[in-house]
Amino acid sequence: MSRKSRTAELQQVTDVSGVKVPRIELSMRWSIVSLLTLLIVLSAGLIILVSYLGGRQSTQFLVDTLMEDKAYRFIDKASQFLGEARSLAGDAREAIAKLNVASQRQQVEEELKDIFEEEPYLSSAYLIRNGRVLVAVNKSVPTGNHQNLLEEIDDQKEAEKKKLDIQFEERPLGNLSPYPWAAPSKPGNKQITPVHKTFVNGAPGFTFCSADNLQRGAAAGGVCVDITLGDLSLFIGDVKVGETGKAFIADKTMHMLAAPQETRDSSPFIKEGASTLTLKNITEFVNPEIQAAHTAMLKKLKKLQKNKKWLKSKKPFYFDFKLNSNRYVGIFAPFPAYTGLDWQTGVIIPEDEFFFFVRRNTRLVMAASSVLILLAIVMGYIFSRRLAKPLSDLSREMDKIQQFDLQSEKTIVSSITDVQNMVLSFYKMRQGLRSFGKFVPADIVRQLIAQEGDAHLQGEKRELTVHFSDIEGFTTVSESLKPEELVELLAEYLGEMSRIIAEESGTVDKYIGDAVMAFWGAPQPVDDHAVKAARAALKCQKRLVELEAKWQGEGRPVFRARIGLNTGEIIVGNMGSAERLNYTVIGDAVNLASRLEGINKYYGTRIIVGEKTQELIRNQFVTRLLDFVAVKGKNEAIRIYELVGEKGSVDTTTLTFISLFESGLEEYRKRSWDKAEEYFKNAKAKKVDKACDLFLHRIAEYRVNPPPVAWSGEYVMTSK
Repeated sequence: MSRKSRTAELQQVTDVSGVKVPRIELSMRWSIVSLLTLLIVLSAGLIILVSYLGGRQSTQFLVDTLMEDKAYRFIDKASQFLGEARSLAGDAREAIAKLNVASQRQQVEEELKDIFEEEPYLSSAYLIRNGRVLVAVNKSVPTGNHQNLLEEIDDQKEAEKKKLDIQFEERPLGNLSPYPWAAPSKPGNKQITPVHKTFVNGAPGFTFCSADNLQRGAAAGGVCVDITLGDLSLFIGDVKVGETGKAFIADKTMHMLAAPQETRDSSPFIKEGASTLTLKNITEFVNPEIQAAHTAMLKKLKKLQKNKKWLKSKKPFYFDFKLNSNRYVGIFAPFPAYTGLDWQTGVIIPEDEFFFFVRRNTRLVMAASSVLILLAIVMGYIFSRRLAKPLSDLSREMDKIQQFDLQSEKTIVSSITDVQNMVLSFYKMRQGLRSFGKFVPADIVRQLIAQEGDAHLQGEKRELTVHFSDIEGFTTVSESLKPEELVELLAEYLGEMSRIIAEESGTVDKYIGDAVMAFWGAPQPVDDHAVKAARAALKCQKRLVELEAKWQGEGRPVFRARIGLNTGEIIVGNMGSAERLNYTVIGDAVNLASRLEGINKYYGTRIIVGEKTQELIRNQFVTRLLDFVAVKGKNEAIRIYELVGEKGSVDTTTLTFISLFESGLEEYRKRSWDKAEEYFKNAKAKKVDKACDLFLHRIAEYRVNPPPVAWSGEYVMTSK
């Protein structure tokens, strides 16, 4: 077809559709090559840019999250370390309180030694009584191995180490007396001092005392442990923060308390020449990374001071800085209130730990994109040469399938010559399909669901009774049958069950494989919905017994079904989407009905009903209180009942069995194991019952491992 004739024919079609004929037509080959090259270049550039920015943004978000996580992990470890010191002092105090210090010297020494076995970062531990030190154990070796030096304190100002035998001559407590928590009038008190010269070796640090009244006639006393600033610094130096990160601790006035180091030396934190013990400010601390971090923190803090929301929250804040051509990221966070420490921590990590892979991946993407651009240009040229003829053939083939249904009003305009042929064929096809559509409706499904009004999404809350049933061991049964036999057998079963449900005014919601879901009370209200549901369940089981006899006679496998019934407030109505609706029910009561069906296999029963259902049917039906359970997914325990039969149809033996079982259950809840066991055994003598075996097993376990004090008989189901 020539260009002129093609244009004329296209014009005839477009006069109806309103499509304009393009003035310029380009060669497909060069159009594809040019557009493909431009598209790939733009796409590659955009991908590289988005990849880099997105990767950096994602990494930055991850960095912030990781930094906060690392900061609080560090705080947790530091808090755990200090908490361990408190606990060890308390444990030693409690142990020594049971000893007679005067006569059980060896035991006192061992208790103090044990503190260092548990926590190697402590400096010293000592026993106090009535404001005086009796025994002190000091560890001065920074390698982790400790030596036990039993010492006495000679005066109140200075502690001199003396390697002596155990002595029990009392000495003054010395410079701990200004701290009120050390007073023996506060039993069990566990506190931490401000920084002071520790009692045994005089190094600056903290003291934890666990003071209490020592027993066996001893006066008020306790155990104290010292942690020097060097001890704390040695500890945090061993705490890993990233691969090469560091953390430090300062008080609320930005005086240094600890920074990573390899010795127990506390002198780097103390001002030299000061008349009193004075900590160095963070700006005075000789560490270039920490000083640079402090400068960056101040800049960031200055900006945050203008943020009222942050001022109220006082959340951790992030900062970054550059030092010696290396960039660092950091976070500054306060110790949480639960630690009881008015301290702050800073964490700094080289940026390359996080952004190295982002930069490397960006370079790789750029290199790969360049190769792909060149390859795409070559392939685009080859492909464009071969594409013209297949598209022309496609245009001719599309003329042959003009009966294809298409109601779209989409129009196609192209400046490419060969595509214009396809457009012409497309318009012819669409016109033919529109004509055909006048005889065949576009959507037959809408006619099938048409009622007095259009169906639409809606739902309302009603009290309904929901039925779930399932075939026991269906998978095993299905594997023994041919597909056509299984379909026939299942159809007979589902047909009978559905018929009974319908006879009792129930609505079959759906079949889920071999399972049946139904409900009573909708769409038409049913006053006695629970009674009808219970009667239907019993009829289903009775009919299934009849079918079993029939199937056995035919040499076919039999079905045994489990049923769960539950009543409650449920949302019922048209659910789904605007295009497809399903009249169904949803809600917790529905889920519970499904759980009750599954619980049957645990108790060996056929029909289990919920509390609300039992309340509504108890005047017409015989039920057995089965257990108090919290089904999977729920925390609150509920009563569950076995539906036995209609009143007047249950024999005396079964009624006696139920009475014995429920009496056993009552004694079981009272923890009267012997009585409960007797009732369950007597019930089991009347009737073989899996539930009796379950409770006898539980009683045996509870005799060995009694349930919690708050237990009232409930059992938590761990499976559906």
